[in-house]
Amino acid sequence: MKARVSNLLATAVAPAIWGSTYVVTTELLPGLSPLLVAMLRALPAGLLLLLIVRQLPSGIWWLRVFILGALNFSIFWSMLFVSAYRLAGGVRQLLERHSRQLSFSSPRSSWGARYGRCQC
Repeated sequence: MKARVSNLLATAVAPAIWGSTYVVTTELLPGLSPLLVAMLRALPAGLLLLLIVRQLPSGIWWLRVFILGALNFSIFWSMLFVSAYRLAGGVRQLLERHSRQLSFSSPRSSWGARYGRCQC
C-alpha cells in the first residue's frame, strides 16, 4: 500500500509542474523573450546535473549535446512559452484537459494496447 501511494504521488508531480509553466509565464514573467524564459527554465536543471555528474562531455558528445539543446530547449521550449504568452486561459485549459485523454486513447486505438490492472 505504501508503494502504491508513493507511485501515485510521483506521477502527480509531473503534471503539476508542467501545468505551473503557464501560470508562472503569464503572471510572473510577462513581456520577457520566450528564448530567455526557456533558458531560465533549463539552466538550473543543467547546472544541477553538472554538479551531480562532475564531468563535461567529450568527443562526439559535444555535438550531440548541442543538437539536443538546440532542438529541445531552443525550439520546443521557446514555442511552449510563445503559446503560453498568446493562448487564452480557457483554450489552454481545454488543451491541457484533452491532452491527457488523447495520450491514453492513442496507444489503444493505434496499436491495440489494452490497459490492465496496475501491478504496483
